[in-house]
Amino acid sequence: MAQQIPFILRDARTGQEYPISPGGLRIGRMPQHDVVLSDEKVSRHHATLWVQGDQLYIRDENSTNGTWVNEQRIAGSTLLQTGDRVHIGDTVFEVAIGATPPLAAEAAVPARAALPVVPIAIAGGIVLVILIALILRAGGGLAVLPTATPTLTPTLTPTAVLTTPTASPTPTLTEMPTATPTHVPLAATPTPVPPATTPTSTPPAPTTPAVTAPPPSGVVATFLADARRTQNDLLEIKVWFDRLAGGERIPCSTVYAHAIHRPSSTAPAQVPDLVSTWNEYQTAIADGQRCLQWLVDFCNAGGGVIDYSTFWDRRALSSSALSHCEHVVQALEGR
Repeated sequence: MAQQIPFILRDARTGQEYPISPGGLRIGRMPQHDVVLSDEKVSRHHATLWVQGDQLYIRDENSTNGTWVNEQRIAGSTLLQTGDRVHIGDTVFEVAIGATPPLAAEAAVPARAALPVVPIAIAGGIVLVILIALILRAGGGLAVLPTATPTLTPTLTPTAVLTTPTASPTPTLTEMPTATPTHVPLAATPTPVPPATTPTSTPPAPTTPAVTAPPPSGVVATFLADARRTQNDLLEIKVWFDRLAGGERIPCSTVYAHAIHRPSSTAPAQVPDLVSTWNEYQTAIADGQRCLQWLVDFCNAGGGVIDYSTFWDRRALSSSALSHCEHVVQALEGR
């Protein structure tokens, strides 16, 4: 499989890097964007970058102050090259290629080389114990030899050391099997009944996730991509209403060519956990279409005189449609 080129957008002043994911990179003042710029010269939804094949593109989203590539203001979609400088407001970005994955594999090689140290240390410890045992045996201290066996149960050796000051070494070896404290917790832990009660209370818990957990990741990813495109279209409609409210004119040729993105799949409507989010998404599309039709009728009438009896209602409806779609995007991003 061909690997996608890891394009990044680097802040020329701070050096911060923003990787461009397969879902694209959105820039603006809105908090849900990938790059949020707190700059009055930046529009709420200013520009979008995305990778197609092995090429990187940028599109200005009808921003007020425009998007500039290498000191040239762009219009529509523009192909970017490595080293290009992108001006958005007071911020300058540079297009670059991110680090390649093999570096991580090279960094992992020293870690594997250090692993044999642990077996060598263990082998050295075993040899030392054997040597001590042979020395003690050669000296006639046969009763001390059993102390080498507690290496299998490290918890018993500390107790033998504590008891030796008060008694001779021989009684401590005989008392260890009878007075070992490990038998007492084992007898005490089985007696409480909590282990029998927990299985009875846990069965209801697995049943609830089994009903709500099944939404497939592929369905959610497709749904999220559709919702983001619809959100951009609804945002553009709202911007036109805001411009009319401020006494500005709107580009009717762009209004005629504008269309609200519809979902590419109805699969989310079949997933119980996504039905409410799907219905809200459909409501946002329907309300946005009513607002777009009002703008088309306004342009057909000459685009000069505003019918204020319906204008304020449609402007509020455009804000509501955008808000619903933003809520859908946030809900899907949280999955």
